[in-house]
Amino acid sequence: MNRRSLELLGTMFETKVVLKLKEDFPDAVVLHNINSYSHTLKKETQTDVVVVSKGGIFVIESKNFITSMKGSYGDKYWELRSRDKKAKFVFNTLGQNMLHTRSLNAAMYRKFGEMPMHLWNLIVFPDSTYLNTDVKEVCNFSGLTNKIKERMNENLGLDVYKYASMLRRIDSDELKRQEEIYGLLDERVTHFKAREE
Repeated sequence: MNRRSLELLGTMFETKVVLKLKEDFPDAVVLHNINSYSHTLKKETQTDVVVVSKGGIFVIESKNFITSMKGSYGDKYWELRSRDKKAKFVFNTLGQNMLHTRSLNAAMYRKFGEMPMHLWNLIVFPDSTYLNTDVKEVCNFSGLTNKIKERMNENLGLDVYKYASMLRRIDSDELKRQEEIYGLLDERVTHFKAREE
């Protein structure tokens, strides 16, 4: 399978995750593909899914590796196997998602002077993926809702729309920054312009 096909499958899985979360958490705001600048990476990074709820903010990395996943907290690389059954070693996905979380937190602080303390990292794989891990933040698709509920603290009373608005603004500003630096338009912006015409 070529890279384009794999990316399409990944996007389809992310969409499935977003739709499920919107259904299961109707009082939350579910955001998809939020861009922010990472000072650690010295480049833009994209967060797959963010759930903003009264009980916490959940930063979710979705991985559409069908066969298996093997990795622990301390492993620098995790072993992922996909349809072709060949092992692919990727940077520790929990570490990757922590970079996303830090990037979003730093952007919120830089832009709005606020740093929400209740951000949770989660990594979700399809139900068909065998998970060989002790990482509590990793789950299959069918277990994602329960993972979020386990971590939610309804007593927090976060302002859902305030934080969702902040994250949307960070995403919008990052897209403008890319356009200014690289002279590029984001695909989503191009899509909307094409629909309007």
